[in-house]
Amino acid sequence: MASKTDFRRVSFGTKLGYSFGNFGESVAYNLFYLFFMIFLTAVAGIDPAVAGTISLVAVLWDAVTDPLIGYWSDSKRGGKGRRRPFLIRFAIPLGAIVILMFTAFQNLSGVMQVLYFLVMNIAFWFFFTAVDIPYITLGGEIVDDPKDKTMIRGMATSWNFAGFAVVASAAFPIIVSLADKEAYPDDMAMLDPGAWSKAAILFGILTTVSFIVAWAATKGKEPIFHESEHTERTPFFKEYLGVIKIKAFRPLIGYNVFSQIGGYLLTALAVHFFIYSLGASEGQISIIFLVYGIMNIVMAPLMGLLANKFGKKKILIILNAINVVALAVFLLIGFNLTTIYFFDLIIAFYFGSFYVLAFASTYDVATLDRLQNKKKDSRQGIVFALFSFMMKVGVGLGMFISGLLLKISGFDESLMEQSAKALKGLHLGMTLIPGIFFLIGLLFLIKYPITKNRLAKIEDAVVALDEGKEYSTKEIEDIFK
Repeated sequence: MASKTDFRRVSFGTKLGYSFGNFGESVAYNLFYLFFMIFLTAVAGIDPAVAGTISLVAVLWDAVTDPLIGYWSDSKRGGKGRRRPFLIRFAIPLGAIVILMFTAFQNLSGVMQVLYFLVMNIAFWFFFTAVDIPYITLGGEIVDDPKDKTMIRGMATSWNFAGFAVVASAAFPIIVSLADKEAYPDDMAMLDPGAWSKAAILFGILTTVSFIVAWAATKGKEPIFHESEHTERTPFFKEYLGVIKIKAFRPLIGYNVFSQIGGYLLTALAVHFFIYSLGASEGQISIIFLVYGIMNIVMAPLMGLLANKFGKKKILIILNAINVVALAVFLLIGFNLTTIYFFDLIIAFYFGSFYVLAFASTYDVATLDRLQNKKKDSRQGIVFALFSFMMKVGVGLGMFISGLLLKISGFDESLMEQSAKALKGLHLGMTLIPGIFFLIGLLFLIKYPITKNRLAKIEDAVVALDEGKEYSTKEIEDIFK
């Protein structure tokens, strides 16, 4: 068994500084996931189905860029590292695009307006990927110990939900405070396009600064692979085909896609549901999101501790099963402004466990891949990029389905009181439909083969491989087949 002294470690301060990057990541994508649909439909006046299509096309484009960035960062060599240069190079453009994506120009309408938001959305996801894939991958490379990797994911996820809490609880109050009160009185303040653009400036700055902090905190901590150590790189498509062939990875990918469809169908409809079904005010919506964010901040480190004790797979299965059962209950009993906080807790079980444990599981898959192919440097970037690619396919489909559901159910963005059919569609979109996707994801997760005991054997074998010692894979050979 490898001893703790065999592992490369970093200080708590480095872990904290690195994980702060997840704050900016969260600010950027939660601004998109929570508010982009409501911004397009209620502020910019774009048809819900068209808005859903814009989101789908842009997110699927982002999914295409994930493998390219993953391969590019894996292939990079030199004294500045493979991952950190991406953070400093693309953090500022990402912050700028966050602002432009929530800016509605008055002289644009019709097709030109749709094209503008499509282009801004595509640009946003390109720059987001160019920062995010290397950033997440870096967390699995500054330390060796699987427990440290899970701890880093727990810390990063706490910052993630701190970013969520800031965006979700502060966006509406900031927008209302910045609104032109003459043109947009209090009950219409959230419809002021200028206020949205001004608020986006703040969130764009937060995004950029957090990634720069992560870049600075990890200086000198990233493993360096020089050109002299570089073996000939496998062609792009062959590399990804090799990762797709990792048998153990496929159930994790299946869980990823289907659970993300359910998760982001919920996310895209949440603001619509709170406003039109529950009659919640901007202040009440802010409190709902703030409580949800705090729940996740508290739970993320706890999930890491539970996973280190019982294994990532076991904790993921338990929490996702609770999520499926709870959605079935809420389908039958409905929601109000009190029970919505119990709903917050259940959804926090899913998203918290996903961003801590499913992300950390990609580090385990990359370690398994190293052992299987007997390589010194891992394909961590490619493994996570493929995971991210499939995640965004799920996200895009979830957001597309949300727009389609709004259209089919007769949602009218010009009305504050929706029809019974539209309200029924929102209820199903928050319970039954995502519950089905969560259940399918859970069935995939059950088949994921890397348990706690198997991971320990994989790590032992990798340590022996690195030290040039003999090792046996007899007890885990079924994972390779």
